[in-house]
Amino acid sequence: MKIAIVNDDPAIIKALQTFLKQDPSYKLVWIAKSGDEAIANSLSNLPDLILMDIAMPGLNGVETTKYIMQHTPTAIIIVTFPLIKETHLVFEAIGEGAIDALNVTLSDYSIVESESLHYKIQTIGRLKGKILSKLKKTAEKHVEPLMANKEPFPILLTIGASTGGPVALSKILTSLPSNLPLAIVIIQHVDERFIGGLAHWLKDQSGQNVKLITAGDIPKPGVVLLASKNQHLVVRHNGTLNYTTFPKGTPYIPSVDVFYHSLYQHWPQKSIAILLTGMGNDGAQGMKSLREKGWHTIAEHEKSCVIFGMPRAAIEAGGAEEVVECGHMPAAILTAFREIAKAKG
Repeated sequence: MKIAIVNDDPAIIKALQTFLKQDPSYKLVWIAKSGDEAIANSLSNLPDLILMDIAMPGLNGVETTKYIMQHTPTAIIIVTFPLIKETHLVFEAIGEGAIDALNVTLSDYSIVESESLHYKIQTIGRLKGKILSKLKKTAEKHVEPLMANKEPFPILLTIGASTGGPVALSKILTSLPSNLPLAIVIIQHVDERFIGGLAHWLKDQSGQNVKLITAGDIPKPGVVLLASKNQHLVVRHNGTLNYTTFPKGTPYIPSVDVFYHSLYQHWPQKSIAILLTGMGNDGAQGMKSLREKGWHTIAEHEKSCVIFGMPRAAIEAGGAEEVVECGHMPAAILTAFREIAKAKG
């Protein structure tokens, strides 16, 4: 797999070089210390994957990602160190086509998060053909506004997502009316240190009232709530949200499965559960349980997924009542909402 590094920090460059040498399937094809240099190198020798920094002299990682995706599309992972203050820039880069992001720390010029980076690269390597064909697809559908609803247990839209999720979430939230009487709770796999930037970016992109979840929050229409800790999110019997460290040993934190299972136990109102693009199988079993309880469940179609992992697992487990491309999600959500609301009387 041909990999390039775009970074102006000598320590990070050295650490990434050391990391890439550990796997014979990785071939470092070039190193660029600025956005302009990265663009020039991409035009002459396009790699399979670029490990892209955000803060650089001249063009930053957002602008560089945008240009590369417009002229020589390839897979890009944003790699930052130390964590930048403007974390929303990470999601602006993802909005321009970067696939994922990772904040790394160093110990003796070695990357502490090497296993996470290796996993992301290996997954992209296996799926690079499909990923490239989907990086720039967009499909949005406008929907009509509905009246507000103030019930203590409103109809809920809950969304689980991982790799590729921020862009998909932005598309969906942008096309949903802000006055829709539908409470929204999102579980997105992302480093806790990036989550504030994600909330800011989603709010800016969609115009929705996006807020990070704190313990005791109650899902309500007009607010998009986003899980914000490296802990599992759960709903209590009284409808309030809380964080927990249990169960331990799960590969995904926060876990979509843990949240969906808590909804199965404590959310009496039949609602809507969605699984978007992402690695792994988190959320599949929880979605199956919710479908068996009468919820309307939707998995993202392979055609619009960056990585068809989580939705595939849900479909294979029998958890998806409907399989829909991302661009058609808003319309599917509104249809499901109207059916549930009509059944309520």
